[in-house]
Amino acid sequence: MVSYERHIIEDALDRIRQSDGVVPVPLPGGGHTYRELEDLKGDVQPEVLLEFLANQGLVERVFIGTSLACPNCSHRGVSSSLVNTPSCEKCSSRRLTRERLIEHKLGGHIHPESSFRQGKELVCPTCNRKLKGKEEYSVKGMWFTCSECNTRYEKLPLKLTCLECGSEFRPEDAEITPTYKYVATEKASGYSVITKESIVDQIGFGLEKLGKVEKNFEVPGKSGVAHSFDLMLKREENIFLIDVAFSQKEVDEVPIMKTFTKSMDSPNKNIRLIIWPKLAKSASSLAKFYKIKHVEISSEKDIEKKLTESLELEEIVKSKTR
Repeated sequence: MVSYERHIIEDALDRIRQSDGVVPVPLPGGGHTYRELEDLKGDVQPEVLLEFLANQGLVERVFIGTSLACPNCSHRGVSSSLVNTPSCEKCSSRRLTRERLIEHKLGGHIHPESSFRQGKELVCPTCNRKLKGKEEYSVKGMWFTCSECNTRYEKLPLKLTCLECGSEFRPEDAEITPTYKYVATEKASGYSVITKESIVDQIGFGLEKLGKVEKNFEVPGKSGVAHSFDLMLKREENIFLIDVAFSQKEVDEVPIMKTFTKSMDSPNKNIRLIIWPKLAKSASSLAKFYKIKHVEISSEKDIEKKLTESLELEEIVKSKTR
């Protein structure tokens, strides 16, 4: 599942609001992009980010049209960049010429355009009068001819070439995809996107005031298995290993069991489990049974306060018993 750091989402929402919505801009080689979101920090694909925001209810899709997509790449979720490639359906040659049937209005003479053409000028081959403008002639018909096999077509035979995978296909075989403008919703005006990544980032930021912090910290267990923790805090002589259990509602028993397994195998016993927003009743009983040191946090403003109190209280108790 795609997720983004909080600052990226907030930056994107600000840009969308300031632009009164973002509209797709065609690219020279085909496809399109959303210019306002191109220079966001990180490896961000604007269209993927916009779909994420739409699924979160932070932006609304406004249909503005359709576009063609490569039938191969579209199934893999790749945004297609297509170019038109005229080519003969019989021999695949790309050497095609156009011929128009022109009527000289003054005399009613009708000939192929090649018979009228004298350099850049059109001259009637019947009366030798120079045609001074489009008002002096009309186009009665048009066809296209392959210079290799002389096959004639009433309509220009087109193939589309995908710049992503190189596939060639006829326009009628292309995937038709909707194109959207994205506008911010009312929910976006006062909504903060909370994900596990954003909580870990905020906890890490708060812990930096207490000591040295590292993310995705690995510790070798007594069994030889490496255990990964979301955060590591080194404060004076103490090292704290911290995991974050995140849920939109209640955290179940699974993180409790994982933390218990790590605590049994890790030589470092200063392990903390941060619960967002709270433990389910059964998980709470399990944490109490296994004596898992944890703290429940349900508000971003309480992160620093609760975690700091939890760590410092234990250090004070230890210092008094030495």
